[in-house]
Amino acid sequence: MPATTRGCSRYARTGRPPALIHCTSGKDRAGFGIALILMALAVSREDIVADYLLSNLALCDLRFMVPKRVPESALSALMKVRADYLEASFAAIDTHWPNEQCFFEQAPGLNETAIRRLRELMLV
Repeated sequence: MPATTRGCSRYARTGRPPALIHCTSGKDRAGFGIALILMALAVSREDIVADYLLSNLALCDLRFMVPKRVPESALSALMKVRADYLEASFAAIDTHWPNEQCFFEQAPGLNETAIRRLRELMLV
């Protein structure tokens, strides 16, 4: 079970939130994990993508992590987020599951009760 899912399951069970969700640039595992949390909270996919794109406002310069010969176009792909990255994930979910509830139950293992509890705890 991915760390994000474990954190959500624990939060739904105990009411105590995870301490921190972070990564270098917020676009890969952490970005997708946050997108899943927002999806579980019934945030529209349009708003989830808009939130995801905010990662571009706080870019980390990752050049120090890659060899100098790496082209600028490849660095850009490493450092920036694009809507189509997340939309491809949504398309995969839509292709493999009949609806989001089935996805949440089968993939990350969050049942309807856990999702309802997350909504109670996280939505104001």
